[in-house]
Amino acid sequence: ELQFAALAGQVTHVIHCAADVSTVADYQTLRGANLLGTASIIRFSAQGRPKRLMLTSTLSVFVNSDQHQGRLLESDDLSLTKDVYGGYAQTKWAAERLFRKCRGLLPELQTIRLGLLVPDQHSGPSSRTDLLTLTVQALAKLECVPLCANSLRMDTTPVSFASAAMVELLMQP
Repeated sequence: ELQFAALAGQVTHVIHCAADVSTVADYQTLRGANLLGTASIIRFSAQGRPKRLMLTSTLSVFVNSDQHQGRLLESDDLSLTKDVYGGYAQTKWAAERLFRKCRGLLPELQTIRLGLLVPDQHSGPSSRTDLLTLTVQALAKLECVPLCANSLRMDTTPVSFASAAMVELLMQP
C-alpha cells in the first residue's frame, strides 16, 4: 500500500496496454486481465497527483461487432453497439465502456485502437507460432492465392511504431 501510494503520487502519465490477446478464449477467461486490469489502472490513475491516461484498445471492438461498417474513429463511443463477438473483443469493448464512464474522475483520458500488431521492424520475423505467420505459411504450402490478391490489403502495425506513436500522443499538450 505504501509503495502504491508513493508511486501514485509521482506518476503523471500512464499508458495501459496490457491485455490477454487470445482470440479463442471466452469472455470469462479474459475478464480478469482485460476488464479488471483496466479497472485497476483507472483506480491507480485516480489516486495521488493528476495523471494523463491512455487506454490501448483494439479495432476488434468494431470488426467483431455489429458496428463494423464505415469509418471508425478512436472517438467513437461504442454506445450503438448491440452485439460483440468473441471473448477478446467483448472484454476490450467492456473495458472501453468502463474507461469512458470515468471521464469526470480523471482529468485526461485518451483511447487508441490498434489493428494487428506485428514485431518490431528492426527485430526480424515474428514467432513461428503466431496466427498471421501460420496462416501465410499454410496458404503458401497449399499454393493458394486469394482471388482478390491484387487488391488485398492488411492493416498491420509494427509494435515499435505503435509504442513510439502512443508516447508521442500522450506527451502532446
